[in-house]
Amino acid sequence: MITDSWHAAATQFFLMMLRLVALCTVPTAWAEENAGNVGQDFTRPLGRVDVRWTYRDLSDGAESHTTTLRAEQPWELSDRWTLNTRFDVPGIYKTLPDDNQGKWGLGNVDVQMALIHTFNSRYAAGGGVRSLFPTASDDRFGSGKYQILVGGGARAMLPEISAGSFISPQLHYNFDVGGDPSSSAISVLRIQPTLHVGLPNDQFLTFLSNADIRYNFINNKWFMPIDVTYGKRWGDLITSIEVSYPIVDDLDLYEFKTQLRVGYFF
Repeated sequence: MITDSWHAAATQFFLMMLRLVALCTVPTAWAEENAGNVGQDFTRPLGRVDVRWTYRDLSDGAESHTTTLRAEQPWELSDRWTLNTRFDVPGIYKTLPDDNQGKWGLGNVDVQMALIHTFNSRYAAGGGVRSLFPTASDDRFGSGKYQILVGGGARAMLPEISAGSFISPQLHYNFDVGGDPSSSAISVLRIQPTLHVGLPNDQFLTFLSNADIRYNFINNKWFMPIDVTYGKRWGDLITSIEVSYPIVDDLDLYEFKTQLRVGYFF
């Protein structure tokens, strides 16, 4: 049994390496079957592995550099229903105002499951649960709380703008369910009014694509950024850069944020 499992895993790894080599020579089947889908639409998830580097200029004078490994795997339950799973492991380097040398550590591991229903080629909707575990190796890298996010949203394709364009509003409620009793309680509404614009040659612009618009119910304060992502799909690969700047900063989350991403679809 163990030998068979290792043999199957080695076979899958070998096949993945062959696909990576094929990227340099011919268009892949993925590119043909998923034309116009660049992985920005939560209702059309794709199997993928991402490496994301995020820089934040924090409001308290600190800086953070987060390198996140993300794995995502959808499961087709039927022609209309899809279960998507996602797993994030962040590594963080953070410099505090009184510590110019900074420190490396592990952040909070993030696991997500979402159930998605496709009504037709234009409309889809879904909802799910996301869990954050207090795995941070230091207080500066996490909240110390077990956190749950519940929510969902809908998507409408906008072919009137361009091929692949869509709008996808989402709402999530973030709260804590235990952990360090000395850490602050969490009760936050997160809003994600995504607008995605498809551009020629597999390029795209996505506006407000993260859930950084937040309302904190505990202190009745808002955080609202402007953010835009530019990216391009290269067959099974994707690259992008995101830039965010707050216009309402009552929660003091960051003064500036940028994210670079390289991903592989499988």
